[in-house]
Amino acid sequence: MRGQLSLDNGFAPILASSEKTSRDILDCLENIYRFARKGLKEEAVYKKLSQASSFSPKLFAETAKKAKHFAYLNGRLTPKEVLCSEVEDDNSTYENRFAKMILVRLIDELGAAYSNFRYQSSLLPIINNGLSYSKYGNALPLLDYIEGANRGEQEKKLHLLDELLYMKQEAETLGRTYFFQTLIPLKEENVHQTNALAYDPLYGALYRSYMLSNASFDSEKSIQKIVNDFSDGRDIVKGNEGKLPLSFRFADCLVSLRRLGDSLIMKASNVYDGFALSYEVKPRPSFFYPSYELYGEGKKALISLFGSIDTALPLKTLLLSVPDQGDYCPICGNKRSGDLCHYCDSAFHCYNRGEQKAIQLLDLPFMGKEEERHEQA
Repeated sequence: MRGQLSLDNGFAPILASSEKTSRDILDCLENIYRFARKGLKEEAVYKKLSQASSFSPKLFAETAKKAKHFAYLNGRLTPKEVLCSEVEDDNSTYENRFAKMILVRLIDELGAAYSNFRYQSSLLPIINNGLSYSKYGNALPLLDYIEGANRGEQEKKLHLLDELLYMKQEAETLGRTYFFQTLIPLKEENVHQTNALAYDPLYGALYRSYMLSNASFDSEKSIQKIVNDFSDGRDIVKGNEGKLPLSFRFADCLVSLRRLGDSLIMKASNVYDGFALSYEVKPRPSFFYPSYELYGEGKKALISLFGSIDTALPLKTLLLSVPDQGDYCPICGNKRSGDLCHYCDSAFHCYNRGEQKAIQLLDLPFMGKEEERHEQA
């Protein structure tokens, strides 16, 4: 099922579902939480002689190194306490730390997808015909309003968003359990196959999902897709369409794209006053939906492409301009202070487009990063 809205400026928002992999991973993680493999941890602790059930000659020799552990009893030198061996379950096995790494990544991806859809996609009414954000909320009812979708189609879309929210809440709940809270996640560079990751039904399924995600990821193709989506149909100023380096006109900006290692560097300058922006885009493997890390303006955010078929959409939102709304924020409608809105944390660049005053919307892809600050939006 797809609900699509085509706009003259090249946007093609789409509500898509890719929740099956995430659901399978969540089920795996929940079963690992219940039936986790545990190691054994042995510690040497001091116990009073009356409480010591067993101790080895080696541990007794360690005890004897310090006189404070001995006292005279009935004229004889007697230990007050001795080192004893204690064995207890250890959750911090390699496989459990791998599971924690997967959970952390999944929580990040689901959180980014949910907040991005709720807040970043609120730009759609402004792009299309100035419909107010406060009237339509997020993009879901707006898409139905413009498309004239029937009640059944709207319910299908709501089901997809509900499932996304449920998975996000389940993942966060797992992350708050004592089992996962006490684990230190593995670093990606330390991941390697073990017998458990190869043959255990739970850990093996998790490891295969991880390997499949990495194997199917192609940074080169991801960057090329962004370049194609961004430059398609634009007036090319320098270079050839779809090939880097490339410069073209988008909205009121001159955009330059170039490759730097496994990242895409975007520089844009406003043609009316020269105001410049620079961002780095780094595609990354994803369990839930294609995503990339976005760096710029002293910020870093994980940008999910859930809700959009256009991979360049988050970058395009950084360059969009709308008519100046006076002292009001064009995103949330509240009073703004100069180039900032303290209510929704949006930032702007105000400039003159000939005789018309305009506002460039600067950091919308970063909105929703701290979701609790926007609950009333």
